[in-house]
Amino acid sequence: MGLAPKAVARVARLQRALRLQALGLDGAAVAASGGFHDQAHCIREFKAMTGLTPSQFAARRGGLRPGSPLDRVAGRVTSLLLPDTATD
Repeated sequence: MGLAPKAVARVARLQRALRLQALGLDGAAVAASGGFHDQAHCIREFKAMTGLTPSQFAARRGGLRPGSPLDRVAGRVTSLLLPDTATD
């Protein structure tokens, strides 16, 4: 993959968190089910990897489900490209 094992684990956790968030789980449930120590850890990792908090990211996606036209793989949030109409 070209990434160290720890980096692969971080990306996998982020992908899991993105899927859970897109399914409508709240922040605590995303953190617990996503493999994070707590909600604060989830938010820190999310922001470190995307530049946005989970709520900012969700607002930018505008409620799009995983596998939307924004994404490249069915059922997955694969792209951090966000619609041009979004604002912070």
